[in-house]
Amino acid sequence: MLVLFFANGMAKAQTGDCREVVYHLRGGVGAGLQDTCVERNTLYHFVVDTFAATREGYDFLGWSRTDTGSVDYPIGTQWNILMATTLDLYAVWQSNCEDQYWVLRDTVCESYLLTFTGQTYTTSFTYADTLQDVVPGECDSIIDVQVLINHAVQAVDNQIVCDSLRWQDDSLYVQSTLAPSVTFAGAAANGCDSVLTLHLVVNHSVVGGDTLTVCDTLTWIDGITYHADTMVSALLATQHGCDSLRVLSLTVNHSYYQVVNATSCDSFYWPTTAVVYWNDTVTSEHLTSVEGCDSVLSLHLFLGHTFGQHDTVGACENYTWPINGHTYTSNTQYNSLTVKNDGCDSSVSLHLTIYPSMHQYVTPVVCDSFYWTVTGQTYTQSTEVEVPGSTVHGCDSSRTLRLTVYHSKSTNTATTVCDSIYWVPTQHFYYETQWIDYTLHTREGCDSVVHLHLTVNPSYELEIKDSVCEGTLYYFNGGEYHVGGTYFFRNHTRFGCDSNIVLRLKILAPPDLSTQRIYNCNTGVYTVQAFSSSGLCLWSAEPNDPTLSGQENNAVINVRPVVPTQYTVVTDYTSDFHFCPNRTSLLFEPVVHPQARIEVTPEYLTADHLSFEAFDRSSNATWRSWYVDGDYYGGGSSIWVTASMKADSVVVMLKSGSSTCLDTAYHTLYVRHNMLYVPNAFSPGEAENNRFRAFGSGIDSFEMYIYNRGGNLLFSTSQMEEGWDGCDLNGKPCQQGVYVYVIKYTDQTMPRQKKTEKGSVLLLR
Repeated sequence: MLVLFFANGMAKAQTGDCREVVYHLRGGVGAGLQDTCVERNTLYHFVVDTFAATREGYDFLGWSRTDTGSVDYPIGTQWNILMATTLDLYAVWQSNCEDQYWVLRDTVCESYLLTFTGQTYTTSFTYADTLQDVVPGECDSIIDVQVLINHAVQAVDNQIVCDSLRWQDDSLYVQSTLAPSVTFAGAAANGCDSVLTLHLVVNHSVVGGDTLTVCDTLTWIDGITYHADTMVSALLATQHGCDSLRVLSLTVNHSYYQVVNATSCDSFYWPTTAVVYWNDTVTSEHLTSVEGCDSVLSLHLFLGHTFGQHDTVGACENYTWPINGHTYTSNTQYNSLTVKNDGCDSSVSLHLTIYPSMHQYVTPVVCDSFYWTVTGQTYTQSTEVEVPGSTVHGCDSSRTLRLTVYHSKSTNTATTVCDSIYWVPTQHFYYETQWIDYTLHTREGCDSVVHLHLTVNPSYELEIKDSVCEGTLYYFNGGEYHVGGTYFFRNHTRFGCDSNIVLRLKILAPPDLSTQRIYNCNTGVYTVQAFSSSGLCLWSAEPNDPTLSGQENNAVINVRPVVPTQYTVVTDYTSDFHFCPNRTSLLFEPVVHPQARIEVTPEYLTADHLSFEAFDRSSNATWRSWYVDGDYYGGGSSIWVTASMKADSVVVMLKSGSSTCLDTAYHTLYVRHNMLYVPNAFSPGEAENNRFRAFGSGIDSFEMYIYNRGGNLLFSTSQMEEGWDGCDLNGKPCQQGVYVYVIKYTDQTMPRQKKTEKGSVLLLR
């Protein structure tokens, strides 16, 4: 049985000879830890879960294996630990509240009475004290007092604050500044003068967000692992100690696994892999879902097989089929179909053809010769030949040739003519060189042929149509021609026949050529179109442009030069571009797309600070133009502008351009007309300044709360005109001392902002 002892924030397991697990609660108290006594080198299953230990003001996050380490075993998880030695676990806590810092800055002449201690100071001093729960629901509040004792001399107020500061001269500062000196005449009881200069450093709170889409899980900056859609926030601190709020908007998509069970006969085609499977198969494919998450699709395939025997048989006279033992003597068609136990077909069929034996006599009477395909021989004399053999189907067959051969006669003659001849024996005209056969018949019926070798030499009537580019000589038949027209030439061939030639010559001008171009500022691409009457184009670039590759013969090209480039296009009537070329050249500069961007300081304007400066933070621009509320403000790198007191907002426009493109940026500054002033002391017994209240303008909603050092609420109001008279909720006058105020209000100007002012006020009796 595990016995737990609690002392000095530590719980220890008393386990005898077992390996111990020691729980260090580190400021927490409680009971109910699990029994963790295990043997050496045994795998210990450790479950981290919520237990009955608490620590005021803190949340339990999990366990660490070192006293100063981060969480090793987060709450809600399970771990397997090999227990070789004693295991020390240290509780990791996270504060669930936020400390409040109350800063009192004051300047007096000669001396100052600090009511917390009752001590009077005659020199400048600082004082810090910690108040417990000044505001309910908040942690410790730290009072930081800095008092500057002036002896009619100049002084510097160095301050570092978050977001804003209301200074001694009632000015509200929202940016780091070196403010002008302010003279306070007669501020103290002895009336000494003091000159105070503010050196202010303002650090800003930060609000940011993460919008994420993940697969299955995400561990965020808060150390928590999320498995489903959620929206959470985490409150952090900047390096300067100001609030930093981070908001997570999370979408979680999930992976999945699916099994496809399939059966088929002989083969199966799976579209997922585009593969045909011929055997039983188990395979998986890793896919990606529409949300981009991993998915697995698994195929479990069982294949059955069909069986078929199909006999196509040819036989002589008869055939016995082994399948059924039957003998067939005529053509037969037989089919049978069954289904096997695996669900696939099984079939047998017989296609039978019965062929007869045969004998054939061939008795041709021919002239001159006879080629018998059976023996593959040519016979020129009468003869008788018998050839045994088989039919084309393998059946017995014999053939006998009884051949009678008679012989033809022939006579050869030759003649030569021009163009054509009419030959009387055939009573035909002939226009080409050829052999002409005139056939007679012998008494046996064989041909008696007269062969005429006719040679026909043509006369020529040739028409030649040709063209030449203007300014170029055309050479033909030993002459030079540069004027278009029709020319006639008469000659004789070497065979003595007439030859007439007609030349029709055309003089051509180079084809028309023009170009048109546009460019895209976003992509840097020129689109150029060449217009040619011939329809043929050839592009080139100097220097070479890789983006022109593959477009050299296009009428429309898309190019993106990175340096100044000269593009030349040539057009012609022929594809070699050497007949009658026309060309033109274009020089393209790289397309530069500027990005206009404005930086403005301060972030917004107030009634007492209406001036701002705008800076050009554009890129890839060679010129600019400024406009404020539509008025031109020049082309400088920055402008200084003072807004009108009546304005609610100011619109700044910047046009940034290059040699090719233009971009425009806008920035709107809002003018805040609200102000809030809170005094730092009041005296209920005086005729004036006998109530503590806030003064301001441009305030939409207002709440004020007054607390004592113990954190008890003494007074609250939602009316700015109503002030605190120095009494508690029961109407009892409060003692002289320092009290804490919290003011929450909303601006009337856009964009509306909720603000909180915290500070201290001195009640004097």
